[in-house]
Formats: sequence, C-alpha cells, structure tokens
Amino acid sequence: MTIGFIGFGNMGKVLSESLRKFSDTQTEIIISDKDYSKIEEAKKAGFKTDNNKEVFLKSDIVFLCIKPKDLISSLEEIKQMIKEADEKSKNIIKKKTIVSILAGIRISKIIDALGIEIPIIRIMPNTPTLVGEGAFGIYFSENVEETPKNFVMNFLNKVGKTVVVENEDLMDTITGLSGSGPAYIFMVIQALADGGVRMGLSRKDALILSAQTVLGSAKMVLENIGKLHPEELKDMVMSPGGTTAEGIKALEENRIRFAFIKAVEEATKKSKELSK
Repeated sequence: MTIGFIGFGNMGKVLSESLRKFSDTQTEIIISDKDYSKIEEAKKAGFKTDNNKEVFLKSDIVFLCIKPKDLISSLEEIKQMIKEADEKSKNIIKKKTIVSILAGIRISKIIDALGIEIPIIRIMPNTPTLVGEGAFGIYFSENVEETPKNFVMNFLNKVGKTVVVENEDLMDTITGLSGSGPAYIFMVIQALADGGVRMGLSRKDALILSAQTVLGSAKMVLENIGKLHPEELKDMVMSPGGTTAEGIKALEENRIRFAFIKAVEEATKKSKELSK
C-alpha cells in the first residue's frame, strides 16, 4: 500500500514519521509540499517526494495535511487532471481515500475542490501525537471501504486514542476540545508552575511537578472511565477543611470551570466559521 502526504508541516511530519515507525515494510510513503524547504526536509528524513498531482496518483490513501486556506490552490492541479481524465481513470481515482486533517473544512468542500466524489476520512489530531499520546476525532464518509478505514484506525490507535463520531458537525466540537485543548493544558501547567515558583520552588522543579501532576491525573481519569467520575477522583484528594479544599475554593471563585467551557465553545464556533 502507498500512502501519500500532501503537506509536510508540523502535523504532516508527525503523522508521516509515526506511520513509518509503526507500519510494516510493505507500506510506501511519499511526500509533497509547495514549500521547497519542506521537500528538502522530507528528503533528508529519508522520504520519497514528488509533486501534489503525482503523490495523489501514486497513493492508495492520501493525507491532506495543508492549511485550510490552501485547500483550493493545493488541489487545483489535481482537479484539472481529474477533469481531463477518461472514465476508466476516474473510476480508479474514485477508489482512493482522502484523509483530511483540515480544521473546519467539511467533506463536501473537499469534494468540490477535487471535482469528484471520493471516499474521505476527516480526522482532528492534536500535537501530543508528537509523543505518541494523540487524541483523534474521526468521521467517515459513507463510501469509505473497510480496508482504508481499518488501516487508518489501526495506525491512529498506535499513536493515541480515537473517538469516532457519526455526525460531521461534531468535528467542530472536537476541534475546540482536543484539537485546541493542548494549548489550554499548557497554560494550566504553566500557571501551576508559576504558583509553585511564587511560593518558593525553582522553575525547573515547579514545571516537573506541575507537568507530572497533569500527566498522572489524566492517566487516572482514562483508567477510571465508566468507573469513577472526575468529581469522585477530585474528592479523593480533597479532605474536609484541608489544603486542597482551599485551593478548589480559589479556583471556583475565579470561575475556572466557566473559563474552560467557554474556551471550548469559542474554539468550536471558530471552527464552524472556517467551514463557511
């Protein structure tokens, strides 16, 4: 099987390198990017490279890892090629599968950009994929076949956790939650560390304790889904009249829950705007 990547930016690089790491030797990976420096980077990393049209033609599954604003320009040459193709060639093209990571870009918009009905998988990854702890929201168009579906699911489950949704609208919510979420959590880690520094810890020690606390807490939540609610896990830490209770009081007084809920809402709205 040949897997193509159109776009070798941060996420394109992470996904292609992760795929190479976890796939078998029969999987061939080929890269394209409009930026020549990215092509050179891909070559130095040991990948085969070509232009967008050739990557599309040679690949069974094509990952679109471009910026949403570059959708039309990146697929323009491919659309023209499809338009000029004979019926036999078009039928071959229709068997390819597109995997799009473009935030806010609906499947219908990608089909319009290509000028042909083609199976499309939308995924919303996030940056912790860099360390093998990604969170992926996934939506399949109805015409995606089992082979590419299983390939993508098996791959993504090796570099993180996956959630499949039946309603494409929910991809905007996933963008606002887990797609943007690492930035929210980095702010939490920084803020906790700032508190530690303010109360006397060194910056290094404060960051280690803060980051490990978030990491361990997340693991506890994941291991107890369906068993213990996060509220119950919180109560396991918070003794009556103790230090944690005072800290929680300060957080509630500053409406921390509302701030996070609002962050997800606003990021979701922005994702919906991108789809228009």
